[in-house]
Amino acid sequence: MYKSYIAIFLLCSLCPSCGTRQDTAQNTDGMTRLLLTKETEATPADFIADYRYVPLGTTRQPVGNIDQLLVTDDRIIVVDKERAQTVFIFDLNGNPCAEIYRPGRGPQEYNHIDHVTLTPGQKPLLAVLDKMGSKVLFYGLDGKFIRFSPIPFRFTGMEYLNKNELLCYANAYIQQDPIFKKREDTNRLLFFTDNKFQIKASALTNRAKKRKISFTVPFVKWNGEEILVNPNMTDTIYRLDGHDLQPLYYVDKSALGPVLPTEDLTDEQILELGVKAPVFGGDFISGKNFLFVDVSMPPTKTIDRYCYSKTSRKLYFLKNTPRSGDRALAEMAFVGIMGSWKDQFIAHVPAYVVPLVYQRDGTDNPVLKNIGEDANPVLVFYTLKEPDL
Repeated sequence: MYKSYIAIFLLCSLCPSCGTRQDTAQNTDGMTRLLLTKETEATPADFIADYRYVPLGTTRQPVGNIDQLLVTDDRIIVVDKERAQTVFIFDLNGNPCAEIYRPGRGPQEYNHIDHVTLTPGQKPLLAVLDKMGSKVLFYGLDGKFIRFSPIPFRFTGMEYLNKNELLCYANAYIQQDPIFKKREDTNRLLFFTDNKFQIKASALTNRAKKRKISFTVPFVKWNGEEILVNPNMTDTIYRLDGHDLQPLYYVDKSALGPVLPTEDLTDEQILELGVKAPVFGGDFISGKNFLFVDVSMPPTKTIDRYCYSKTSRKLYFLKNTPRSGDRALAEMAFVGIMGSWKDQFIAHVPAYVVPLVYQRDGTDNPVLKNIGEDANPVLVFYTLKEPDL
């Protein structure tokens, strides 16, 4: 979702605010209720305590899209699944360290990069899912091939819960996998496996029986040491508790417009829904102290972003304001935050945007001075603060 609207946000300012009233999230049936309104507004400047630009250095071929972004204590891993078909490995300053470019059908190669995650431990490996090739390939952070493991069923993504157990998630097409013809959990979307990808348990029944692949893949994201899950096109974000899902957040859109059902709709009806009512598709970004949720607003399906403070329990509608100077790029990119790491959040900026901002707003940060239109993207690492509103 980020890729489709970041350039618009980076180059344009939204209308200034006139609302000031604070709305506080409330507990509802054990969940934290996030009542979305536009009456409590905050700008990027209100949140940013500190930031750091990290230009990604020159690589064998340029980074096209950032489909996944993983960070360790000493490495930044950028996954470009389609354009470069490469896993890029940088140090924390953006200097290139290694690249994994292995398209093919051999034992060390992948047909397609479907998902990348890190194995647990002090010396993690990169686990690259090749769904079409029915295998997961393991590489070191130096880019060297280690081994591969065949997978007995085709899933969409995976996360290690510990060294012996994984959470694998899938879309509704998994019902067509031959292994499920004899299983009772053919209509599930979450699977708990051992480290050989043998299914031991399952969860999350697919409630969208009339939908196809586009609206059935769950959103699965780390929040510190725990995993949060949204089933896709539902207003509840769950916390993984063992093999169960515990409701954690309820995204309440009732103040924004009509709340229409999303169950048992076809893909075509879901697309039509987006021009009639606000839709929380399920995309969220959670960090230590803050949670971001994105809502598509009718009739144009523009994306509004909200930020919830886990500390103050206040919810803010995020808006942009005119900016200039060194913070210009950081404040523009803030609306496109795409991930978190420890207590920081991360956004990325396409290289072609950097010279425009540099020339227009007088950005004088020496890190950005010589970045041209064809360079790799720039990452922005943020430390956030509670808005003083």
